[in-house]
Amino acid sequence: IVSNSCGGWAAVSAALPGEQLSISKIGWMPIIGYIFNYFCTFLAGPEMVSRFETAKDERTARNAAWLSAILMAAMSVFPTLLGLAALLAVNLTTRYTGLHLGFNLFNGLTAGILGVPGVVLLLLVQWVIT
Repeated sequence: IVSNSCGGWAAVSAALPGEQLSISKIGWMPIIGYIFNYFCTFLAGPEMVSRFETAKDERTARNAAWLSAILMAAMSVFPTLLGLAALLAVNLTTRYTGLHLGFNLFNGLTAGILGVPGVVLLLLVQWVIT
């Protein structure tokens, strides 16, 4: 829905500089660190601990953890895509709202890592500064 509202993925990729779309833009070590941090907190969270404790056997608990990990990895790209689409949407509506966020390294990383909340944070910072 968001991608179509911004003109589709072709419009998003055409409007953003090529370096904004690189999967390894921030470097592989931070990416591995984020993945490690995410999965450690995922396995230690109360919802997973209760699932492990209430599973009928060890095999069921292990299979549930693997299935959940695969699904969460597949879903992890959506916050990044939504953040980049939000960054584009802010710039597409500049003539109506008067708001504009440049396409630079800081804004791209903020939108890519934090998603829509990151774009909102950028707008709030811009509002406070101006």
